[in-house]
Amino acid sequence: MTTFDGTNLSYALPSFLTEKVLCASCKYFLSVPPIYSSNNGDSICGRCIDLKNPQGIRNNLFEILLEVISFPCMNKQYGCLESRTGKTMWSHEISCFHRRVNCPVAISETCDWIGDIETILEHFEEYHVTYLMNEPSFEVNFVNNFEDISLLTYSDSLFLVRRRGDIKEKKFWCSVQAIQRNESEKFQYTLKLKNPISGKTIKFETKEVITLNDQDGFEIDSVEVQVQLEKPVMIIADIEIVELQDKSNAAKAKSDVLSNADMEMLKAIECPVCFEYMVPPIFQCEIGHSICGQCKSKVKQCPTCTKPFGAAQNFAVENMTSYIKYPCKNSEKGCEFISTAKNIKQHEHSCQYSAFLCPTSDYTSCSWSGLKHHIWEHCRQKHRDHIIECHSVSIPFDPNEENEEEDCFIINYMRNIFVLHWKFVNQTFFWSVQLVGPIEDSNNYYFDLDIIDRSGKNLRIFMRGFCEALTDKYLAFTENRSFIFLTLDQVKPLINEVLSFKPSVFKNTSNEK
Repeated sequence: MTTFDGTNLSYALPSFLTEKVLCASCKYFLSVPPIYSSNNGDSICGRCIDLKNPQGIRNNLFEILLEVISFPCMNKQYGCLESRTGKTMWSHEISCFHRRVNCPVAISETCDWIGDIETILEHFEEYHVTYLMNEPSFEVNFVNNFEDISLLTYSDSLFLVRRRGDIKEKKFWCSVQAIQRNESEKFQYTLKLKNPISGKTIKFETKEVITLNDQDGFEIDSVEVQVQLEKPVMIIADIEIVELQDKSNAAKAKSDVLSNADMEMLKAIECPVCFEYMVPPIFQCEIGHSICGQCKSKVKQCPTCTKPFGAAQNFAVENMTSYIKYPCKNSEKGCEFISTAKNIKQHEHSCQYSAFLCPTSDYTSCSWSGLKHHIWEHCRQKHRDHIIECHSVSIPFDPNEENEEEDCFIINYMRNIFVLHWKFVNQTFFWSVQLVGPIEDSNNYYFDLDIIDRSGKNLRIFMRGFCEALTDKYLAFTENRSFIFLTLDQVKPLINEVLSFKPSVFKNTSNEK
């Protein structure tokens, strides 16, 4: 049996060899070079070998075989189905979506948590909140020996910031490690030290953000820095992180993911005005040239022959579109979604590679728009009062007055952004939680709502609802949507001048295969 790995054909590991090609240290396959063998026949893989002081003899012949034999990922037991040759195995495993990691704070305190990368932020929020770095800056301590680690959420990615100071060696070390979700995530960072009083700054060279398995970073002479910054009482360090675009991935040809037949048909149904692939309704001019429904309302005559358009639809082509696979219009930006005409426009409306409006725009008139992974940073900078902090919301509320109120709040869960729409109208409270992202992903999440008792009577109201795809606020509570509502009479006993509630988003594991 052969498998496709990169651009080369590779041969799957024969089953009779599975127990004979294991690393003597980690007990996983010898699938990551370099491979070293000892005199007693044991072999050590590249995951375990000390590259600065390797022991044994380099097994070059076995490494050549690694280039043509594909092994299962070490995370197969957790659900990974990837098979790779030695050439790409390590780069995959260190960023595998299914990999397990130890709690990073175990270096400074006892914590035996082991989990996947998608729940590490949730673990920190529950058990290590003091280790969360809300902003990419910190105070540098040149007075005492120290060793610190922090989890930094920046854009929609996670990073570990490690700092260490040694007053005897007069050194300060700092490194930034990426908790990667896939192999294409690449980052660079720059470290700046500044005197907050004088404003004098030292900027160090740009470095590549390393993986959790690497230890490289900045090594700084603390005496020299203090002299350059005019011996301040306090020094502030700022970290600037930039995501690198993988142009080879972003420019992946549509022909790689679509059949030749699909590509030929798509070329034939390209709209002559917007140059996007047409989906129903498709209209015809008097001669028979076609145009998409959106562009028909924008032009007065056919751009091909200048004849007018009527109400005639090209039903023959519309019927054919049900058999064609369409790529997302953001495919050149990295989106790999492919579907039929019926679903493609719905997907493009919330594709993570599209430009999104600010999720608070219906409530704040904010005109910002940007990519999905920039939304959280924008909200942190411009809409802090709409971000749910300390996991709860408190709103001044007098149940004896005639109120009609509405607002929205932003929830960051597992690096996904959710918008909580809230309103009070006609003596009824309404809540809806919506995912900023692909429509097809919204049913992977649900939310719990706890009404917090402010009366001191130890009361509780608990409700559960399903998350929706993002809409504007006017559609959030329409009849066909999923939302929660409670009457004022139900909630009133828990209100004491303040309405407080705690919304929590969770992954719907029942949808996982």
